[in-house]
Amino acid sequence: MHREPLNLTPPLLRKERSFTATIGKTGLMLKPCATDIRPSPFRRGVGERLKRMKRYKIALIFACVLAATGCNSSAKRSEANQALLEGIRKGDTAKVRTLLEQGADREARNESERTPLMLASLKGQEAMVALLLERGADLKATDPEGMTPLLWAAFGGNAKVVKLLISKGADVHAKDHKGQGALEWARDHPDVIEAFKQADAK
Repeated sequence: MHREPLNLTPPLLRKERSFTATIGKTGLMLKPCATDIRPSPFRRGVGERLKRMKRYKIALIFACVLAATGCNSSAKRSEANQALLEGIRKGDTAKVRTLLEQGADREARNESERTPLMLASLKGQEAMVALLLERGADLKATDPEGMTPLLWAAFGGNAKVVKLLISKGADVHAKDHKGQGALEWARDHPDVIEAFKQADAK
């Protein structure tokens, strides 16, 4: 007499190894079944955690590389800007031109929050002012006292620089935070006052 195969493997062990038992003419016969090799939930959890950790490590390394590159670039820009301000202090137009071509910031600020154009205007550096204007320096920029490049030029007393700035569109009516305009700042320089009067400054 033939009977249906019976699975005699305990439930907890069936995922590792299982057998079927058949009772036939020759007696009881055990035959191994296909092994269930699917990973257990625990093993799947460990695998997922390992994958996440690997992805996290890769992202962390990538972020560190980007940060290091950014820091290097920032440091180089800072050095170039400091060199630019130093070039203006020394009146070295050729050096400033080179630095601007290499990417130095034409609007870099010194410790007093003044731009290269303000500094060159104050010093009466006509060629430097012309270079900065050619490179797009901001005529309307102000420092913490509200001084514009034109007001600094008025204070510096260089009529040629004043006329150059006015010809490029500088506001002759601009005033600082105390309400002082170009004529007040140029009071010690008659030729500069005359240049402002010709531009109808008040």
